[in-house]
Amino acid sequence: MKVQMNKYFPIFLFMILFTCGLLVMLYPVISNAISEVRYDSVINGYENVIGKTDTDTFNRMLQKAIDYNNRLTTSSIVDAFSDTQLNNSKEYLSILDVDQNGTMGYISIPKIDVKIPIYHGTSAKVLQKGVGHLEGSAFPVGGESTHSILSAHRGLPSSKLFTDLDQLVEGDKFFIYILDKVLVYQIDQILVIDPSNTEPLRIQEGKDYVTLVTCTPYAVNTHRLLVRGTRVMPEEEKEHIELIQKAASSDHLFYAGISIGIIIFVITMITVRLITKKNNKHLVKRTEMKELI
Repeated sequence: MKVQMNKYFPIFLFMILFTCGLLVMLYPVISNAISEVRYDSVINGYENVIGKTDTDTFNRMLQKAIDYNNRLTTSSIVDAFSDTQLNNSKEYLSILDVDQNGTMGYISIPKIDVKIPIYHGTSAKVLQKGVGHLEGSAFPVGGESTHSILSAHRGLPSSKLFTDLDQLVEGDKFFIYILDKVLVYQIDQILVIDPSNTEPLRIQEGKDYVTLVTCTPYAVNTHRLLVRGTRVMPEEEKEHIELIQKAASSDHLFYAGISIGIIIFVITMITVRLITKKNNKHLVKRTEMKELI
């Protein structure tokens, strides 16, 4: 028995090391898939609540957000990543909190395959789990003279969030889902700025903007990447909404399953090959011994 264990020990050791190496290499893929499943769970929960909420409640919640936006000035805009310990006001946290979990909606960016919940505030806790809305900027409910700021990290080991935001170009579109509404924004400006420069984030008279903010360069994070979208005309939104609904099918579990299946298949094939090679060597030795006898 001990001889048998010694014989196969190198094979088992190789399997363990090979598996560990594969898991380390695939960790970003697997962890991101897990995060996206979690996002889908939050979004599905949000949509279930929306489906059970009446129109009058939507109108009251929307009006509170509009009233908040109408009172805003640009003097309160700060860098979302400079101070993640800011405490949000009770009034702010209560607006658009339809599910009582701090989820105000979600964003979809088809070009980079992103679909993430939007939460109140930009605290460290919020930015670890999704997109944060910057208090002091307009709630993303649309309307003239509004400018909403949505922030998320790049390069987290557990989730890509806004990692691929730099792949967007002018003309690309993103979608904001708030209450029972879908708002479509087309990218019209992309900037890289110093964190202290908040001028591009200010409200502009008559404009309906949403700006997506993340850190740049990747892993250095000394500057801010600003991707601004302007609201498309309402009659155009229906066409774009149909496109996003077709592209939004969740296949994260499928890809995660494929990755795990490939790992198992590769390990199995290598193990079988090593064992077969080992057995063939012993068979050749036994055959040679018989011939000598």
